[in-house]
Amino acid sequence: MRQKNPGAGDLDRIEASIHDRLGTLFLDRGHSVDAARAQFDLSLKLRQAGPNDELSDQPERQSDIATSYYKLGKLFEDQEKWKEALDYYERALVIRRKLFEQEKGRESLRGLGQSLANVARVQWQMTWNAKNSATVRRAVDLSKERLQITEKLRAEDASDPHAQADYADALAAYADLLLNVSDPTVKDWPRALTLAEEAVRLTDRRDPRSLVVLAQALRFNKRAAEARQAAEEANALLPPQQKRTGDERRTWYDINYELHKDRSAETSSANTRTRQQ
Repeated sequence: MRQKNPGAGDLDRIEASIHDRLGTLFLDRGHSVDAARAQFDLSLKLRQAGPNDELSDQPERQSDIATSYYKLGKLFEDQEKWKEALDYYERALVIRRKLFEQEKGRESLRGLGQSLANVARVQWQMTWNAKNSATVRRAVDLSKERLQITEKLRAEDASDPHAQADYADALAAYADLLLNVSDPTVKDWPRALTLAEEAVRLTDRRDPRSLVVLAQALRFNKRAAEARQAAEEANALLPPQQKRTGDERRTWYDINYELHKDRSAETSSANTRTRQQ
């Protein structure tokens, strides 16, 4: 294409998109992290080419660069290299905020919501067990902001399946934080249960992530039998171990934890009954 149209201005954008797809395929099919990283770096280099002062005048280019930052962030997140992942996700968030300020459109708002989710998720992974940490509180605040965005998008168009899926995911993510945050001024187990139940309803009990959050919420709210059922449903929905993505592997860890906690509770209860007899 370059030989036939050497002056075509959109070829860099097309080539960058191809590198993105190749990088994703390397990860999904061959799990070759180095090859995927090389493709994502090539994509970013193409998108960053040109004078920097053009960035503010080209929202499309800004969005493409944010996409490259997302791809690199996800690559590091799947390796559980949280610091590197957060760095790229934060860069993408800065761009997404600027784009929404410029455009105020539905797609730019959706992009902002997704970036908020990425930063909140990784920041939570890095600091969730800190007590009253400012970084934990930021993760909660970003997750709440993302929930408000997805709720708004769904209210504007209830027939949009992507808006509904984003809203359900945001409900589950925020419920997870309300269940596990150490700050007592933020922790809210009853509300987390309500949010998780709605997420599971919206996904027709077909999303393992929402189900495992529901399982924990039910367990915390002393509804052990229902918690066990939700955890088993979640486990049945996961693909075989060798085909799981990084997100699915982390979900499996949480499912396994819930199932183990349930067995531990049963054993403890049985031992108590034996002692009493």
